[in-house]
Amino acid sequence: MSQSNENGQAATATNSPANKVPTIIYASRTHGQLSQVVRELRNTRYRPKHAILGSRDHMCIHPKVNPTIAKAKGSVNASERKSTSEVNHGCNKLNKERKCVYRNNLDDSSGKGCSSTNNFGPGHEQPILDMEDLVTMGKQQKLCPFYHTRSFVKDAEIIFVPYNYLFDPDA
Repeated sequence: MSQSNENGQAATATNSPANKVPTIIYASRTHGQLSQVVRELRNTRYRPKHAILGSRDHMCIHPKVNPTIAKAKGSVNASERKSTSEVNHGCNKLNKERKCVYRNNLDDSSGKGCSSTNNFGPGHEQPILDMEDLVTMGKQQKLCPFYHTRSFVKDAEIIFVPYNYLFDPDA
């Protein structure tokens, strides 16, 4: 079906914002609860386009910014742990200076149709990944899981977030 717009040009139904699938925002109190819901989604046949948002504390894999995640969790000394604001500041500083290899790799691969970005192509569905899976994938492929999952938000049918993201204008 097509309609004429104000310029007299035919507008197809696929271009209409009214035909966009609504986005579901699933909020939970903890990252662990979100991971549990994502694991349950993985057990269904439903494969929506989705994004799971989390903090840099949980997703940054740069060893200088977040040694807790970059190393195995049990092998980090208490003196190596960084506060949330230190992780956020370190990440922002490296990205501003384009010195984060993980973010740079993500930016470089997104234009090349890399299978690890959101270019799944026809016949390829987005894998259902929770935060731990994203971190593992990021370490293996040397891609930033924090920014990788944010690249899915625009086209997502369901977005998983900690509930505080609903109230934080910066999130």
